[in-house]
Amino acid sequence: TAGMSATTNSLGFFQFYNVPVGAHTLQTLASGYKTDSRGIVVVGGLNPPLSIRLCAVSSPICNAPGFQAMAVAMVDWY
Repeated sequence: TAGMSATTNSLGFFQFYNVPVGAHTLQTLASGYKTDSRGIVVVGGLNPPLSIRLCAVSSPICNAPGFQAMAVAMVDWY
């Protein structure tokens, strides 16, 4: 939903509340990291966790097998 935003806590977790059911685009931004943008579908009554791994801008191997992300965000939908 346009205009919704959240900030991670010190452990990298963030939550959205009252997200309408349906298809949305989730964009994750962090200074020094490549932006992650993905389509998500919110289903009523479900709250599956979503793990987002951000890749450092300076990293040439973001999509390599076995790549370990520099930052991880976990999302809860309420």
